[in-house]
Amino acid sequence: MPIYEYECPRCGRFDALQKMSSPALEVHDACGSKVTKVMSASAFAFKGSGFYLTDYGGLRRDHRPGGREVREEVRGRVRPGLLRVGRLRRRVRRLDLLVGPEDARERIDRFIAARGGVSRGAARRALDAGGVFLDGRRCKVSSRTLHPGQRVQVHLEEGGRAPAEADALPRARLLFEDAHLVAVDKPAGVPAQPTLTTDRGTLPDLVAALVGGPVSIVHRLDRETSGVTVLARTPESAAALAAAFRDGAPEKTYLALCARPPAPPEGRVDAPLGKDPRRPGLRRVDPAGDAAATRYLTLRASERAALVEARPETGRTHQIRVHLAHLGAPLLGDARYGGPRRVGEVAVPRVMLHARRLAIAHPVTGAPLVLEAPEPEDFLAAVAALL
Repeated sequence: MPIYEYECPRCGRFDALQKMSSPALEVHDACGSKVTKVMSASAFAFKGSGFYLTDYGGLRRDHRPGGREVREEVRGRVRPGLLRVGRLRRRVRRLDLLVGPEDARERIDRFIAARGGVSRGAARRALDAGGVFLDGRRCKVSSRTLHPGQRVQVHLEEGGRAPAEADALPRARLLFEDAHLVAVDKPAGVPAQPTLTTDRGTLPDLVAALVGGPVSIVHRLDRETSGVTVLARTPESAAALAAAFRDGAPEKTYLALCARPPAPPEGRVDAPLGKDPRRPGLRRVDPAGDAAATRYLTLRASERAALVEARPETGRTHQIRVHLAHLGAPLLGDARYGGPRRVGEVAVPRVMLHARRLAIAHPVTGAPLVLEAPEPEDFLAAVAALL
């Protein structure tokens, strides 16, 4: 059964969307709009990168992008529908499999196919991509034989389109390099570390190919965040840099394009952050959470957006995104924390956050390093259009 997730273009909340045996397909109602319910629906497929929804069973959907009403045609009759158009994102399906006595000495690809109910080709693709874990460790060898009592965890991506292979980093993105560390201007869309479904195309891989040697990540930017990132070239540098970031020694400066100015427009927000129990993977302001503080300053503002400089004093997950949303200024493109993906006719391609500057002591010499990354084209285009 194909399962997708539907993202509301107004509030950004995700809900499951799947083909059901009943004639009704419940979709999503989260932001005060009308209940979205589709009658006599069949399975959906996602076409291209736009907002086109179609199916395989005779139900045709035409629409105008931007969350407007959809018209549905069923058995020759046309009637207005209440489904609001959004984006379908790939959903990860997880298989937890236990190797039994009857599976002894079986190849892992055959085991996944037989016990997981997937094709052998799908099992091999998951192994090749790095989406399979054997007793908690990533396994990419299809011929690995199994023993009773071992546990196999498989992460399969379903629906939507497979993420594109990351392009090689050009030399222009290299901000600093010596025998101990490397600093680069990370492009938006590149993950800092492997995901559950793949270990390909990560920033360390791209940087290693650029400088001709292995590197290790010591701090992380979110996938959609661009800007200055430092990577270590030796174990000693990695330990020293990790300790510096853990102690909050580096001075970090970000630029954020927000839906509106924070209130007040300048100040320091000291709000502990914790996991959001209702939304896995996200954070929220929580008095019982980890200490987190961010200084901020509104640089420019209009009726449609605000450019904010943020200087985090701590390094919590999603810190700037949550703190600015807490101040009533969610980042544009950050639908998960209330930021719009479109402002009028201006489409926002990603979370509008850029790591502009990083000041840090060299891990070996102690010399001060000031690293700066210019704003990328998509960020500058959004600023020009909205401010």
